[in-house]
Amino acid sequence: MDERDFTLAETYDADEAFVTGTFGGVTPVAMIDGRRTGVTVPATSPGCPYAGVATKVRNGTSG
Repeated sequence: MDERDFTLAETYDADEAFVTGTFGGVTPVAMIDGRRTGVTVPATSPGCPYAGVATKVRNGTSG
């Protein structure tokens, strides 16, 4: 996981993206400017390849 500033152009090649907030928790982003990210199923779904990252963020763990 990489936490840093980024450009909009960099998001177009992202394997995954998510937003966080107090109310919404960790929410996967499926599209940016009409372009699909790597997320095709909800991060809470067992079939989501990124469910582990969302869980780590929620739990405050890394690695």
